[in-house]
Amino acid sequence: MSAVAKIGKLGDLAKKIPVPDVLKFFNNLVDAYKEGQATEREIAKINANKEVMLAEISGKYEIYRLVFNRIFDERKEVIDRFFDVIDRGVETNDTQVILGGLEGLSRIVSASPFANTHELSRVLESGKSIKI
Repeated sequence: MSAVAKIGKLGDLAKKIPVPDVLKFFNNLVDAYKEGQATEREIAKINANKEVMLAEISGKYEIYRLVFNRIFDERKEVIDRFFDVIDRGVETNDTQVILGGLEGLSRIVSASPFANTHELSRVLESGKSIKI
C-alpha cells in the first residue's frame, strides 16, 4: 500500500473518530507500551535477584554439608578409636582399658553433634573464614 493510500485511510479514520479520541487512544497506547517496558525491566530485575539468591542458598547448603560431613567424620574416627581401645582391653583381658574405652564411647555417643548448631549457624552466617 502506498504512502498516499495510508494517509487517505488515516484521513477517513479521522472523519469517523473525533481527533481528541484518536490522540487519547495514541496516548493510551504509548502509556501501555511504557508500562510494558517497565514491567519487563522489573521482571528482569526479579529474575536477576532470584539467581543471586539461589546461588547464595546453594553456597550455604554446600558449606553446611561440608561442615556436617566433617563433624560426623570426626565423630566416627573417635568412636572407632574407642572401639579399638575396647578391643585391646578385651584382647589383654584388661577391665580398666575396657571401662575407659566404654566411658569415652559413652561420652561421644551421648553428646549430640547438634548441641551447638545455633553457635555453628552464627559463625557460618557471619561470613568469617573458618577452618573445616
